[in-house]
Amino acid sequence: MSEEKKYPFSSDFDELSKFSLDVSSDLRLRFTNLLMGAQYRFKKPEEHTIKSSFKAKGYNGGNLKLDVITPKNASGKLPCIYYSHGGGFLMDLLPAHMDICSEYANRTNTVVVIPHYRVAVNHPFPTSVEDCYAGLQWTLENSDSLGVDVSKIVLAGESAGGALTASLSQMVRDRGLFQPIFQMLIYPVTSSQLNSGSMLEMADAPVWGGENARISWEKYLKGHEGVPKYASPLETTDFAKLPPAYIEPSEFDALRDEGIAYAEKLRSVGIPVELNVTKGTIHAFDLNKESSITQAAMDARVQALLGAIS
Repeated sequence: MSEEKKYPFSSDFDELSKFSLDVSSDLRLRFTNLLMGAQYRFKKPEEHTIKSSFKAKGYNGGNLKLDVITPKNASGKLPCIYYSHGGGFLMDLLPAHMDICSEYANRTNTVVVIPHYRVAVNHPFPTSVEDCYAGLQWTLENSDSLGVDVSKIVLAGESAGGALTASLSQMVRDRGLFQPIFQMLIYPVTSSQLNSGSMLEMADAPVWGGENARISWEKYLKGHEGVPKYASPLETTDFAKLPPAYIEPSEFDALRDEGIAYAEKLRSVGIPVELNVTKGTIHAFDLNKESSITQAAMDARVQALLGAIS
């Protein structure tokens, strides 16, 4: 007899739900990042795309690597998806999402630019988000050689990368860098307050629960009093003039309600938002690429992206 689940998510994600991250130990996090870095060096994009790597200057002159995924048969200038990966602000989990980034590039005929921002184990706020900003500046400055149409840039990210993406949208607006045409937030972190209904009711949800969320914010905001500007996107006081959005929380995810709350804040000032709360899903469910639920979610994301860049 199979063990009864506390949360009735789809059986597609039973194996994934057994995966548990422990972010309490900095030593373990550093080891995880070393392993991820080694894995990434051998990770290839989809057969229909090409990956190139570049070096730029990040926050305070630090080194910033960027990967660029381009459709093989690309010609002329293409729209761009600037993608910030997740990992609780603490881990470089990009290898797990390389296939998804390649699929975005292939199915939407876009250039996908991915900054390897420094994480908070050694570099607390604001390094991660400022690295992402620096990488975006680099993308704009090198748009001709990258084949990027700067009038069609989408900001996207998942989990903590969703928080970075939302904050980045606020930063480029406030600093007058340029106007992104769209933002896509996948099962996003949006609030440091940890007081949403789902965070309280599903604190022990699979993959990423309340305790990991608490520790990640503690490490991310180390050395800061209160919540600095651009750290926690839901806590901003100004949601006006941000890009239209596709926001996709997962049903059985402690982060669900803060994603919904961010969508509601954008809508409250008249910004168009497609809110897609995926059913039967858990945090990071799309790591199971074979699931029909994942495939449907990918279809919805692709349609939203195509609608934005067309």
